[in-house]
Amino acid sequence: MPTKTYWNLPEGKKEKLIAAAKKEFGRVLLKDASINRIIKDANISRGSFYMYFSDKDDLYAYLLSQYRINGLQMLLECLHRSKGDIIEAYKDLYTIFLEKCFNTKEKNFFQNIFLNTNLYIENKAKFFSLVIPEDDKLFYELSLVIDMKKLSKNAQENICDVVILLFDITMKNIIPVILMDSDKEEAYHHFIKSLQLIEGGIYK
Repeated sequence: MPTKTYWNLPEGKKEKLIAAAKKEFGRVLLKDASINRIIKDANISRGSFYMYFSDKDDLYAYLLSQYRINGLQMLLECLHRSKGDIIEAYKDLYTIFLEKCFNTKEKNFFQNIFLNTNLYIENKAKFFSLVIPEDDKLFYELSLVIDMKKLSKNAQENICDVVILLFDITMKNIIPVILMDSDKEEAYHHFIKSLQLIEGGIYK
């Protein structure tokens, strides 16, 4: 997690550091990323960097946590549109994610996250393991919007795990399109089949 010193920085400086980090992590994989290039682009000293983050892994995990928060916020919007139907919401979310991955300056960053299976699994753990204050609030808001009446008792009792499982399925079906230029329609069809299988297990 960022230190208190980072949170006390002016917004402009924080944005510049994050922009520099996204640029570097989009250029190469995490293992090859250079703190020197990040601090040069952000125009800060190496000492200052370590006052904000413990290392590049810490910074990377923070970036992933911000994508998680954005993803959950988008899911919340999708749930409102689907009137609480979690399966329909994830269909909507899939389309939005795919568009963002292709139509953003951060495309290379997304590609590097999913470049190989081991890296994806490692990053996915970080993606959901770093706890930040917004998490509890967002998961609570999601639980209020999801139509629980449609779900089995087990799914209701483990709703956070259901949200994460469906998120994982969504991303796994986006990976082939992003990395291997797979047919979008075919990938979406496979995604829908996966959702139908899950739907049989979580719906009444």
